[in-house]
Formats: sequence, structure tokens, C-alpha cells
Amino acid sequence: MKRQEIEEITEKSNKINLPTVFNPQTTEVLNDISFQSGVSIEFILAPLISSVSHFLNRSKIEMTDSHSENFLLYTALLANASTGKSSAMRIFTDAAYEIENKLGIEDSDSLIATGATVEATIELIKTLGPILSMYDESSSFIGSLGRYTNGGTNYDRSIYLNLFNGITINRDLKCGRTRIKNPKLNICILGHPWAFIRLIKEEIENFDDGLFQRFLMCCPEPPIVSLKEIRKKPSPKISIVAILYLIFKLNETPQIYKLNKEACDRYDSIYDVNREIVSLSNNVDSFIGAMFGKSSTHLLRLCGILHILKKSIDFLKNKEVVDSDKRILTNQFREMIENELKQDSLIFTEISLDTVNEAYELIT
Repeated sequence: MKRQEIEEITEKSNKINLPTVFNPQTTEVLNDISFQSGVSIEFILAPLISSVSHFLNRSKIEMTDSHSENFLLYTALLANASTGKSSAMRIFTDAAYEIENKLGIEDSDSLIATGATVEATIELIKTLGPILSMYDESSSFIGSLGRYTNGGTNYDRSIYLNLFNGITINRDLKCGRTRIKNPKLNICILGHPWAFIRLIKEEIENFDDGLFQRFLMCCPEPPIVSLKEIRKKPSPKISIVAILYLIFKLNETPQIYKLNKEACDRYDSIYDVNREIVSLSNNVDSFIGAMFGKSSTHLLRLCGILHILKKSIDFLKNKEVVDSDKRILTNQFREMIENELKQDSLIFTEISLDTVNEAYELIT
């Protein structure tokens, strides 16, 4: 693929502005968090989505009375070198490790892990439970496909396809049998636009099994923020570690999230349109068909993720807790959360029409 073509595609991606998908309170908090690390709110979207999804634990979102889904998403932040990708991801890995530290989770049992092979990933999920994999370089993830396995790339890809769908993993070897029911893996990878443009073209030509259509890809224009501006701005009043900790506590006991009637009607209409597009495109462009086929799944899971994110930020903004306790996990902050949850007065699992529309804007 010619360099000029890659530059044209990247330029078009950069010009796609992020719609207003958050309320003013949420936008203010996320802007403060991202600015502190010298990046924009668009740069933190991919790791934010995967991290919130991870800390939703074993909660699910209901699509119909007989079908509900885990919160798990594969995301990718695409930008050129030295634009702040690693800084954006570090916001969330640092927060996740801090939460695990407060929960008394040893490093050897950390759920923040990146398997070097698909076999390692399966073993992590089997041994530890829900895993959040944050790949600082996309080549680490892509290069792991087919490594050290007789089944090759196709076998490894099929595992990640099944994991995304929440399907029970069955792995039978001469040395033993592995069964993982209700597996959960959230992934965020950092990559370069040119590499993914080439990768997608190769997918269409060689694989087209739907693996990379399962990734929500964000290719924002890199921000230019001076260090002086960062130093002048006060620290965020609410930190991402406080937000993720609250999400974890709200979902420590698994919850079932549901769309209200208006939200359900809106989701159904979007789902039906997507299915029609899939039907029309499969005989013409199966890559596009798979992309729209998975967009309904993305939409449903994003509804729950955006919903709990907004609820958690609103909760923290409205509670009378000193600012310092909203930045770090002090004992006072954690006790406040525990006391609030004991009151059993929090209603937070019903998703509104606005959230469905916001999630839809985010992926279109």
C-alpha cells in the first residue's frame, strides 16, 4: 500500500470529531484526567472503555429475557509514535494496579496481564478469572497469534473470537483438558495507523474471520499540550482510580443491567437496521458485513459501560467527600463507599434512551 494512501486514510480518521457522548459533568472530569497526562479525551477513550468494562466484574447486560452478555470489549488506540499513546494507557494501568494493591491482590495474582501466547492467556483466565490485557505495542498481540502452537494462527484467532462472544473455551490436549465457562477478557492495544490500515487490507485478502471487526478502533488527532500548561492546571478533583474503584464496588456483587422501554425500542431499531445491512453486504463485502454484525454487540455493551461511568462520576461529584479523598483511595473514601452501598438505596442498573443514543454516536 502506498504511503500517500495511508496518509489520506489517517487524515480522514483524524478529522472525525468525537461527538458529545458525555454529559457536562463527565466531560469535565475526563478532560481534567486526560489533560494531566498531556493527552486529549479522545486519546483515553480506548483504554477507558476496556478498563471500565473490566471493573464491571461479572455483571451482565440483558438483551432479551433469555439472553444477556458479559461486559468485554477489544479496543485499539491508533496514533503515530511519540504522540502520547503510552501516557494515555498508563493512566489506567496505574489506576488498576493501585486498586488491586488496596484490595490485597498480590502481583502474581494480578488480573492486569498480557499473555505472550494464546495458551498463556487461557491459563491466566482459567487460574485468575477476568483478565484485562493492555498491550503497549500492537505487535505484541498480533505477533502472539500462532506462536508456539501446532494449530497456527487460525487456531489462536478462533480462541479470541470465542472469548469475545463469551463462549465456553474447550481445549483438549494429550496432557490434559481445559474447560473455562463464562470466560472474560478485555483487551486494549496501542498501534500505528499505517500498521492497522495494512493489517485490515490483509484481513480482507487472507483471513476475514471477523477478529479485527471486533475491535473498536480510535484514531484521534494528537493533541499539542505544553508542559507549562500542564503544570499550571490543578490536579483533577476526581481521579480515574476513584471512579474505577467505585465501579468495582458497585459490581462486586454481579448485577444485571437492563435497557428501559424507550432505550430498548431504540436499540431494537438499530439492531434491525444492522441486520439488514449484514444481509445485503455479505454477498458483496463480507468484511463490512462482519463489522455491522458486531456493531450491535458493541452498542449493547457500550450502553452499560457509558451508563455506569456517568453514574459513578455523578455519585462522586454529589457526595460530600474532601477533594483529596476523591483523588486517592484513602481509608475515609473507601469507608464512605462501603457505607453508601450498605444503605441499599442506590438504583443504578436501568439504562436510559439518552445513553443508547450516546453509545450509538460513539461508534458511528
